[in-house]
Amino acid sequence: MTLQSSVSPKGTIQSPQYLGSYSSKTTCRYEFQGKDQERVQVTFSEFNFPPRKGKDCGEEDIIEVYEPQKDNYKLIDVLCGGIMPKPIMSSGPTLLLEFQGTHLSNRNKGFKAEYAFLKNFGISTGYQLIDHPCSFSYNSTNVKSGWFHSPNYPGSYPKNIECYYYFYGTAMEKVAIRFTYFDVEGVFPCNLDSASDYLEFSNFETMDRKYPRFCGQMKGFTIKSDGKFFRILFKSNNLLDGTGFKGFYIFETDKVTTELTNEVGSRGCESKLNTVILLVFVAIQII
Repeated sequence: MTLQSSVSPKGTIQSPQYLGSYSSKTTCRYEFQGKDQERVQVTFSEFNFPPRKGKDCGEEDIIEVYEPQKDNYKLIDVLCGGIMPKPIMSSGPTLLLEFQGTHLSNRNKGFKAEYAFLKNFGISTGYQLIDHPCSFSYNSTNVKSGWFHSPNYPGSYPKNIECYYYFYGTAMEKVAIRFTYFDVEGVFPCNLDSASDYLEFSNFETMDRKYPRFCGQMKGFTIKSDGKFFRILFKSNNLLDGTGFKGFYIFETDKVTTELTNEVGSRGCESKLNTVILLVFVAIQII
């Protein structure tokens, strides 16, 4: 079965005789063909396969996931067992799924999944910029707080991807970002020598030496900007991958500056009031 974005940009796929019993030695291929800037996302809603007996799938019913490599396809994942898979996203416009049913049983109902050819990498928050395929802006004049995440979250992020997240506050604002989930493949210091994927934080459009790169599995942590602008770069290579990250951002008014301004203003009013009282007292004395 071949599914093209120009004909069917989204839809449903399922195993043969879904909800019935498929025969043993059943093989079905689902080939997705999108356009250059598109990614294929597959989200399972049903996954009724025999339970896995060990760490590997062995001879169980499986779904193999392939991506094109030169003139052939490369196996990137194997799905089996009774656990619902997380969403899948291709690294390019093409993806191949191959279902292999080896067991005949009334309990094996197969699978059902929704697919979509996407240009937003599965990121529905912020405003997608047109100058880079994976870049999103978050402006406090539109929304003061909200969530953002890696492509295809909570599924594994695609390989060889570079995404930018830009945060724009007003003159008196800073942005605070609380990461509630963080699983980015790599080891410190998250550089090319360690072949790591990473997040890079900056108060500028370019690299900021104030912050180290972040990678690995980390518990919740918070990053704050120095001013009204903040940039996050997420970059993955073509090796291993993780399930990405999720963060909550909020634009906050600079409390120190605001309190200082209020204090100066109140003292100014107090000074003016004292001057008026003094002038009234002098006028009474003259009269």
